[in-house]
Amino acid sequence: MVIFLDLNMPELDGFDFLDGFLKMPESLRKQCHIIMVSSTTSKSDLERVTKYTAIRRFYSKPLSVKILSEINEILELEFVH
Repeated sequence: MVIFLDLNMPELDGFDFLDGFLKMPESLRKQCHIIMVSSTTSKSDLERVTKYTAIRRFYSKPLSVKILSEINEILELEFVH
C-alpha cells in the first residue's frame, strides 16, 4: 500500500497521522510505503520529517512528471522485491 501524505491537511496534519500510524501493528506498518509531499518551507517541519523512519521519501510540491516517474520506479522496485 502506498500512502501519499501531506503535512498540511484539514483537521489532521501529517504529523498527527504519523503518530497514529506508529501505534498500528508493525505487521501492518511494514506493508505501507509512506511518501510525504508538502509545500512547507519550515525548517522545523523539515527537521521533524527526518525523525519519522516510516517516511520512505519526502518531496516538495508541486510534483513534476520527472519526480512522479522516480516515485513509480522506486515503488516498482520495492513491490517486486
